[in-house]
Amino acid sequence: PADSSMFVHVRTVMSEVRIMLPRPPARRYVRSWAIDVSWPGGTAPRDNDPTTQGIQLLIDGYFSSVRVEYPS
Repeated sequence: PADSSMFVHVRTVMSEVRIMLPRPPARRYVRSWAIDVSWPGGTAPRDNDPTTQGIQLLIDGYFSSVRVEYPS
């Protein structure tokens, strides 16, 4: 559900990945090497207060292209 708190971990190697979220993540972490991550509007969302409930997104990838999508 869009109002729940969840942790989303995406691990990718030599892939094209599309991540579809119901809303912008409350926190995001990107650990990568030779990876291209695209966000709606061209910029990553700002991390909210650490106590904020919501989606925590971890992208862990190598030699990949990742596209994150959510309603603006």
